[in-house]
Amino acid sequence: FNLFTADQRLHIDHLKNLSTSYSYLLTRTDTQAGTSTTQNGFFDVRHKPYRDLTANAQLSGLHQELPAGVRDSYAGQLALQYHRDLPGSGIVFARANGRYQLNSNQLRAAQIDVTDEAQSAPNPLGAGAGFLLNQSFVVASSVVVVDTRGGARLATTPGIDYEIVREGDLIRVVPLPTSAVIQPGDPLAVSYTYELDPSIKYSTISRSVSGGVDLRWIAFSYGHERSEQTLLSGQDSRFLQDLRKTNAQLDLRGTWKAIQGKAGAGYVRYDSTRLAYTQQRYTVLANYRPTRNLALAFNADSTLTDFVLPAQHTDARSMGLTLDWYGLEGLSTTALLSRRVYKDSLQPTEIINEASLKARLLYGKLNLTSAFTASERIRGGFHTANWRLDFLATRQF
Repeated sequence: FNLFTADQRLHIDHLKNLSTSYSYLLTRTDTQAGTSTTQNGFFDVRHKPYRDLTANAQLSGLHQELPAGVRDSYAGQLALQYHRDLPGSGIVFARANGRYQLNSNQLRAAQIDVTDEAQSAPNPLGAGAGFLLNQSFVVASSVVVVDTRGGARLATTPGIDYEIVREGDLIRVVPLPTSAVIQPGDPLAVSYTYELDPSIKYSTISRSVSGGVDLRWIAFSYGHERSEQTLLSGQDSRFLQDLRKTNAQLDLRGTWKAIQGKAGAGYVRYDSTRLAYTQQRYTVLANYRPTRNLALAFNADSTLTDFVLPAQHTDARSMGLTLDWYGLEGLSTTALLSRRVYKDSLQPTEIINEASLKARLLYGKLNLTSAFTASERIRGGFHTANWRLDFLATRQF
């Protein structure tokens, strides 16, 4: 695997309220599958005719020379953004956006290989936490995940270190908490093969509007976006889709003496050609700091998702209690208790209970960190207990 990149960026402030940006990125990758070259150009002009209003226009172009042929993409975008300060440190904002994109494939094969796509493991692991791959129509059996922690390339095994979950046209990789390789927050490199129409030309028209108001103690936002893809040449339109998405969010915040609290409620309605769902999310966060060196935090989260295409229901709930103590001479300690429950109508219920104690000591240029974690995982009648002890010493030079 050989990688060469060249990145050029230029920003010019023509006037106090007018600026332009230019960028060019060249990437060349040599692997056993062949040589791939990608050129990406971008132009942006930003104008602020009034204090509270900003207008923005963008042009971009992408040219890929792959072992199987050539892919091109060109796009133009216009956006208006309004932002106004309100009395009492509040704000009101609104944004409107329109985009037109043209894609063209001239390939000799219906499958494209992706090598070492950069991803990261969620933190914490388990209870359905994962990440989506960048491309659609991925061949699930082709996915290979490598852990690159510390510059190494640690191999992983599907079913033992991670699971593959299909969501419409996309693939979600879910690292397992029982993995001996993947740890929370680890950098990952994912290689896979995805399918596409080798000879097609299509356009995408998308637009979106969003806005809201934030009064510090209460905030509300709303957004709606939609896009349509149209076949311009070619015969196979099964890779094209239309999309509608609506989301709303309400947050409440407050402070009383040494206590800070926040509660939120969110709603999402997603409707596309091959995936449709509604989602509700509720969050609670409270912080209590009785002294300068002691802090106590409680958080709870509940996410309910009803899928229509395909029919599926998921219920993810979590709660955690954290105690932080900051001692003298660079010593700090964190204790954590958490419980996460993930229910899926198509899979067994998963429950993860975890307790951990972490300590950190800064002594001159030496950084000493130790952590002890005990957890249990219950899924489908199986019970797994894990104990983990970590010690890390780092010296700065």
